[in-house]
Amino acid sequence: MNVSKDSFSDIEDLLPRFCEGKTSLEETRLVEKWMSEDADNRRLVQQILALNLAVDAQKFEEESDLDNAFNKVKRRINSSSKAWWNWAIRAAAVLSIPLLFSTVTLYLQRQDQMAHFQIITAHAFPGMRSKVLLPDSTVVYLNAGSTLKYPSRFSESLREVELEGEGYFDVRANRNSKFAVNLKDGISIEVYGTKFNVDAYQIDSMVSATLLEGSIGFAYCGENGKRMLHKLQPNQRLTFQPKDKSLKINGTEGLTETAWIDGQFIFKDTPIREALYILGKHFNVRFTLKQSLNDLSYTGKFTSEPLELILKHFEISTNMRWRYLDDAVDAKKRTIEIY
Repeated sequence: MNVSKDSFSDIEDLLPRFCEGKTSLEETRLVEKWMSEDADNRRLVQQILALNLAVDAQKFEEESDLDNAFNKVKRRINSSSKAWWNWAIRAAAVLSIPLLFSTVTLYLQRQDQMAHFQIITAHAFPGMRSKVLLPDSTVVYLNAGSTLKYPSRFSESLREVELEGEGYFDVRANRNSKFAVNLKDGISIEVYGTKFNVDAYQIDSMVSATLLEGSIGFAYCGENGKRMLHKLQPNQRLTFQPKDKSLKINGTEGLTETAWIDGQFIFKDTPIREALYILGKHFNVRFTLKQSLNDLSYTGKFTSEPLELILKHFEISTNMRWRYLDDAVDAKKRTIEIY
C-alpha cells in the first residue's frame, strides 16, 4: 500500500518516535514505505536524525566533566578509613557519570606473605567504562567488560599490570622503571612512556594495539616458542592472530580505536564488520552478519545514542537491515542479525 501525501500528518506524528527507535513494527514499516517513495522524504528523516545527534552531543558535553566527577567520588571517601583503602579508592575510583561510566568494583586480596601491597582488580561492567589511576599516576581507561589487575605499589624497576579486554593507557614516563601490560596467550606490551590503546578480549581471537604517542613493543611467542618483539611507531595499529601467529601493521589516525574513551563512536569508511564489533563491545550484544554484507563500510559519528538509533543510521546509509533474534545462545547477551 502506497503512503500518499495526504497521510503526511500521520507520518509527521510518527517521525520523532521513529528516529528514536520507539515505533512499533507496523509503524516502522509505514515510515519506511513513505521514505522509499521520495528522496525528499528520506532526506527529511536524515535531517531529523542529525538534529537528534546534535542535541545528544550537547547533553554529553554538559554531563561529561570527568575531573569534576572524579573529585566528587574522592570527596565521598571517609577520612577515617585505613590508609591503604583510602589510596585504593582514590587510585581506582571511577567516574559515575550517567550513561557513560560505572563505579569500579575493587577486590583487594590481602595475603599473609604479602604484607606491603595488595592486588587490586578494577572492572568495567558491560555497557560502561571506567577510569583508573595507578600508583605511579599512570591513567588507564577501561572499555566495557574489561578487567585490569595491578599491585597497590609498583617495584622500583618494574611496573607490571594485567589486562583482559580493552584499555587506553597514558603511561607516566620513568626511565628507571619498565612498564608492561600482560595480555592473553602470553602476549605483552612493553611501554616506554606513551599513549596507546590495547584490545584483547578473552572471547575474541584477535589482539590489537594502536599507538598514539611514544613507543611500544608488541611481544609474543613465535612458531618455535621464540620470543618475538615488534616495535610500533605513532599512528600505527598492529593486529595479531594468536592461533596462526599472523601479524599486520597499518597506519591509522587512532580516532576509531579510541573514540570510546569519550563515549563516542567515530567511523571513517570503517568496514561494517569492524563497526559492529565496536558497537557490540559497548552495548553488550552479539552480531551475526551475512557474508554478502562484508564489503559494506560506514562513515559517521555518534555520541551516547541508543543502539537502535545507531542501527537506524546504518539502515539509511546502507542496504542492510537488522533484527533481534529470540533464540539467543547467551541469555546475558542478546543477538542481532544483520541481513
